[in-house]
Amino acid sequence: MSLRLGDVAPNFSAATTEGTIDFHQWLGNSWGVLFSHPADFTPVCTTELGAVARTQDEFEKRNVKVIAVSVDSLEAHRDWVKDINETQAVRMNFPVIADETRQVAAAYDMIHPNAGDKTTVRSVFVIGPDKKVKLTLTYPDETGRNFLEILRAIDALQLTANYKVATPADWQPGNDCIISPAVSDADAEKLFPRGVRKVRPYLRFTPQPPTNPNKALWEKGDFTRIAAGMRESGEALVRTFGITKGLKVLDLGCGDGTTAIPAARLGADVLGVDIARNLVEAGNKRAREQGLTNCRFQEGDATSLRELEDQSFDLV
Repeated sequence: MSLRLGDVAPNFSAATTEGTIDFHQWLGNSWGVLFSHPADFTPVCTTELGAVARTQDEFEKRNVKVIAVSVDSLEAHRDWVKDINETQAVRMNFPVIADETRQVAAAYDMIHPNAGDKTTVRSVFVIGPDKKVKLTLTYPDETGRNFLEILRAIDALQLTANYKVATPADWQPGNDCIISPAVSDADAEKLFPRGVRKVRPYLRFTPQPPTNPNKALWEKGDFTRIAAGMRESGEALVRTFGITKGLKVLDLGCGDGTTAIPAARLGADVLGVDIARNLVEAGNKRAREQGLTNCRFQEGDATSLRELEDQSFDLV
């Protein structure tokens, strides 16, 4: 039976070029891209895996893990990876699943009866942190995939997961978004302080809401990048919204002295979601998991754009 959008992505245990994994455990709290290729040592597939290796940093910025799969053996995969590194001038830094028994291919319906060869077709599955399928793509053997388009689609998926918006045709990050028809005009004015452009009652646009990569970094424990990112995002908000008096700051710190992190309280009226609350909850969860008893994660009190404007500016 074919997987549909919103279905839970089937879990599996499999050998990969980076060791045996349990798929759901490997994903953790990240987004994921599972993509299949027909066979090792084939020309289109070689360029595709090279393209993914070159864009790996872009996937990581979006908290996305990528993993490839085909029905070839682990030994064949390892030999092919060497070839990809040499011919594509890259260093492969993501796992490739050896699906010799075709358990993964069957679970994800990657072997299509109408295809000429009974190997996996070029399928793509984008999977959310909730382990549900968010997007599927299927390409024929002769057509290589555009991974920049897959990144663009992930940008749209992550944006619409956090805000009550949709992305119009040919949307690119930074372009205006469409406000969800379920949002009333009155609520739209509150949720989108950067403005609402009404073309028809059912067609309303707003500038793209700010994105926030810091929650994903927090969940990964990447404290250094969070600290830098918080300062950048705070300063960007000051520029974007003209908040002259600054932003309320949260001191999220652990007693080991290594993870003191300033976090701007970005109110619901600014971002449409309570990022500060999410960061606090994630921080406390991580503290419990790591057995840290001397941590303090306290929530700020600014909850709207107007309240943010009244707070002293203290981004450190």
